[in-house]
Formats: sequence, structure tokens, C-alpha cells
Amino acid sequence: MKRSHLRWFFPLVICAIAVAVAIVTYLNAIHDELVQAKETQIALEVGNELRKIDVDISNSTSVVYATGNIMSSFRMDDNRNRLVNMLEYILEESSVNYAVICDQNGKGFDMNNKDVDISKESYFAELSADYASGGAGMVMPGDAQSSIAEIMIVYSTKFSGQARGYLIAYLPVKAINERLFREKYLADGQAIITLTGDIVCSRGFEMLPSGSGSIWDKLPSSLSKDTVKLAISQKNVIMTEVPEYGHVIIVPLQSANGGSIVLISKEQMDIMVGKNMEPGYRFCAAMVLISLVFVILVLLANLIAETIQRAAEKKESAEHETDIITGLLTGEETIKEIDSYVTGGTDLKGMLFVIGTNITRDRIGEGGSAQVNDQLREFARQLKSGFRSTDVIGRTGDSEFTVFLKGIGDEKDVRKQCDEMQLFLHDATSASEANDLEVNAGAVLFPNGGKNARDLIDSGRRALTRARQQGTGRLSF
Repeated sequence: MKRSHLRWFFPLVICAIAVAVAIVTYLNAIHDELVQAKETQIALEVGNELRKIDVDISNSTSVVYATGNIMSSFRMDDNRNRLVNMLEYILEESSVNYAVICDQNGKGFDMNNKDVDISKESYFAELSADYASGGAGMVMPGDAQSSIAEIMIVYSTKFSGQARGYLIAYLPVKAINERLFREKYLADGQAIITLTGDIVCSRGFEMLPSGSGSIWDKLPSSLSKDTVKLAISQKNVIMTEVPEYGHVIIVPLQSANGGSIVLISKEQMDIMVGKNMEPGYRFCAAMVLISLVFVILVLLANLIAETIQRAAEKKESAEHETDIITGLLTGEETIKEIDSYVTGGTDLKGMLFVIGTNITRDRIGEGGSAQVNDQLREFARQLKSGFRSTDVIGRTGDSEFTVFLKGIGDEKDVRKQCDEMQLFLHDATSASEANDLEVNAGAVLFPNGGKNARDLIDSGRRALTRARQQGTGRLSF
């Protein structure tokens, strides 16, 4: 790559890196916003369905508790018909689909006035242990994840003049399951759970190998169960990213110590937000395209500018016959100007200096041609400023310059010009110590040193060789 091209190459590389960083940052920000929006949407949908479930549970619980309180004033054996009517009332006024009254041994009757015995049911032992001394609440059945599972609303009461018994109303989980777990979004698993982690109903978790009815051994290892418990107990909605897995959404029930948990893998979330990322991708593609067009235009502009500059320099050189780097006369034009003077009449006098420098690319090394050209231009400027506008000043070699002073021949004038040239050589080398600039000069007189320009310049070069042998900054005839 040419050195002149480096002026625009590195800025373009930096610009490309900046555009890439900006695009990645923008896409990540858009992705994070879309993920948060999707989590919020899912949480709202789950929350809306949970509110309906909350109403069912709250209403059913209120009806059961109020009815149980009234039943405590009746006897099971003497007032069976009235108690059956109360059980029918519970079904009419709530979402309960079955209700029974039994004694502490599990024997009793249902709302259809049929005798029942629930002592063999899997949940009866828990019911007896928790409510033997009274109280009210809910009990989860052992097969809560089956399609016919139900939540038992329990009211423990002491019937009039008899031992303690239970009013049990069955709230169907199947209806809750069908209402909540609709396929509106992708998820590894969804469940309604209790504060202790028992699964009331679910979709997805039942397919896992564990046979446990607890949610804890079915969660990603990086998700703390304390986070789930805290959200449920404090009634807070949680939407968070789970390290090395994806995302979790927890929405609590307001009427009971439970809530809904939704697990979404990173891949599933990316699929759901992928469509909404398309405008961002199109914008970034447009940015890349614009950047490429910009780079191409910069390259074209640089190429055109360099072409125009070279053409202008060549035109200027052709029109004015000057060196394109230093602005001095070219070697051929220098010879023409000198010959035009020395052949223009008799008794003409003149003095010629051939000045040699070490301004070469080999000396400058890594600086390259651009630094060589800069030093040549500066040296030419200093050289030109020391002579008359009528004098002939040209570049006759890569690092060689020639100055022809018209009308100089008297001894006094020659001595003066030699002193001034010696001072110029001294100043040039002293001011350029850091650059190790070497400058020497050879001098000849016209017509003694030659009858034409080429002879004069050849004589001057021989004098320059003698000056270089004497050391840097020396002038020799």
C-alpha cells in the first residue's frame, strides 16, 4: 500500500470498527428491550388468568367457609336433608363441582345425598393431621397433576352435640389447567405451585423424568428456590434472567399462598422476539450498506483527487518547465536558460554553483518518499530565497541543484558570492544536525570554466567532488 494511502486507510478502519461496535450495541439494546417487553406481555397474560382463578378460589372459599360456619349448628344424623341442601348451595354459588360432609373417620354423604367414605383417599391423612383440631384451608391431592385433579377446600367444624367433622369442597384443577396453559407462547414448562413447591397443575413439567410432585427438582440449577418462595410469599411479580438457561416469570396468586411459574429457554425467547428484531436487522444492514458506500466514495474521491493533482502538476510542469517537487527549473530548462544567456553576446560574465546534498530515500529510510520530497522542497525554498529573481536556479539531479549568477565576474563580487554561499552551506548543515544533512558546493566562472551550460555544470560537479573530499559544508573551485 502506498504511503499516501495510509492517510485515509487507518481512519476508515477506525470508522469501520466504530460502526461495528455501534451495530452490536444497538442490536443488544433492542434485543434486551424486546425480551423485557415479551416477559411483561407473558406476565400480564398469566396475571389476567390468575386473577380469574383468584376470583374462583376466593369466592369458592368464602362460600365454603360461610356454609361451614352455619353447618356447625346442625347435627349430621338428624339434619341430613338440610345439610345436603347446603352442599347443593355451595355448588350453585361457587366453582366447586363436588362437596361432601364427613366425620373424623372419613364417613359421611355428598350433595347427592349418597353415602361416602374418603378415609382411603391419599389426601385424607394430611387432612386429618392438619385439621383434626379445627380450622379451614386447602389441601392438595396426591395426583394433582392428573387430568381429574382437584383442590380440596376444607372447613373443620364441630357439629351440634357431636364429634368434629369436615366440610370438603372440590375445586377442579382441570378447568384451571385448560384456562391458564394456552399455547400463546413458547415455554419449557408452566405450572401453578404452592408456597412449599407442590405442583397443583402444569404443562411441560410432567414430561420430565423426575416422579416428584415438587417443582424444586424440576427447576434449572441456577434458579434459587428462595427466589420463587419470596415472590409468592410477598405477592411480587418476578421477571428475571436465569444464568446458563434463559428466563423465568413468577406471578403470585393473591388469594392463596401459591402462584404460576413459567420457564422459557434462551432459544425459545430468541425465537419469540426474532420477528420483532427484523426492523433492527434491516436498519443495521442499511448502516452497513451506507458505510460501504461511504468507504467506496472516499476511495473514489481520494483516487480522483490524486489523479487530478498529478495531472495538474504535470500540466504545471509542462507549462512552466519546472520541477514538480521543488518548483525550481528542471535540469533541461536550467541548461536552456544558461545557454540562452552565455550565447546572447560578448564580454558576458557569470558564476555557477553546483550544490550537492544527501537528501535521498536511502538516507531517510523508513520516512519514505514523502519525507524526501518535503526536505527537497524546504531546501529549494531556502536556496531560492538567497538569490536574485534574475539568477538561474534549477534542480539538475535527484539531490543536486545548480545556481547560475548572471553578470558576476569581478573579483570582489566573486569573493562576496563565495562568502555568502559558504555561509549558506554552514547554516544549512548546522540547522539540520538532527537530520544529518550534508551540503557541499562546487563553483566555476564563465567563461573560464566552460563555454556552454553543460561544460560549466560538468566543471562545477568536479569542483563539488573536491569539496566533498574536504568535508561537509565546504565550497571548492
